[in-house]
Amino acid sequence: MQNFYGAEFAHVRTQNNGMEEKEEDEAVRIARGTLCIYYSDDWELNDIIRRIADCRSASDLANLVVNDMHKHTILTAERMVSKDFIEALQQFLTFKSGTSTGNIRTQINNVRRE
Repeated sequence: MQNFYGAEFAHVRTQNNGMEEKEEDEAVRIARGTLCIYYSDDWELNDIIRRIADCRSASDLANLVVNDMHKHTILTAERMVSKDFIEALQQFLTFKSGTSTGNIRTQINNVRRE
């Protein structure tokens, strides 16, 4: 626990929290921009983001990407394993284990081979 005495310390603490929120908001905005290339309709975009968040593992996410996004949009096989695309997906994940770019890429490639 940290105790801060004085208004100047509280102000600095508040500013730092605001910066973290702005960076997170910016990352989410960029991720939404990446996905809106494939889902131009707001309802469809929000639906796929919800479905990404509902994934319980990297394997579930890979199935969603390959069996839904790839088959029903202009998403290419090369693009689905690209770093920036996977980083966009990571912004909406709710599971914690196995979220590295490398693991997600491996899971996508495994599903593609099936």
